[in-house]
Amino acid sequence: GIEMQIISDDKWSAPFLLPFNFCFFGVNYPTLNVGSNGVITFNNFAEGDICEWNTDIGQTIPDPSFPIRNAIYGVFQDINPPVNTAPFQRSINYQVIGTAPCRLFVLNYLNIGQYSCGTSVGLQTSQIVLHENSNIIDIYIKDRTACNDWNEGAGVVGLQNADGTQAHFPPNRNLGNWEAH
Repeated sequence: GIEMQIISDDKWSAPFLLPFNFCFFGVNYPTLNVGSNGVITFNNFAEGDICEWNTDIGQTIPDPSFPIRNAIYGVFQDINPPVNTAPFQRSINYQVIGTAPCRLFVLNYLNIGQYSCGTSVGLQTSQIVLHENSNIIDIYIKDRTACNDWNEGAGVVGLQNADGTQAHFPPNRNLGNWEAH
């Protein structure tokens, strides 16, 4: 994949021009932002803006006060790309697979350490896939561990609309302390 230049904690990428418009909750978006905390949004953040991480374990989606809305959480938690994960390679990267009108935008979070816990509880590896035309969203999780010493180990996988009134998430994967392998 092509490496995203997200090398700092709690930051957004520059707006990324997708190779196709993506319809999310009925709105077509030509761009998205990639966050260092396992999230993409269709909001327009400038490169280097703060990618929020602080969530309340009692808070669940949908919620208009959730720190990041209009987003795909795959897994959203306070991860930290600068953490040295040697001997494992770490990367936030993307690729576009296929040809129009059936392309895929694939975003990978590979072996990312966590804020506060570093590598001591394991590394996060997940993937978000956006499908051209069908607007299907796939989220794959290879490893998600909770950092119980920080932010109550909170993490969420799913999606939420812009005003925080609609959300989708798998059972037992709304904001909370959970693991997946």
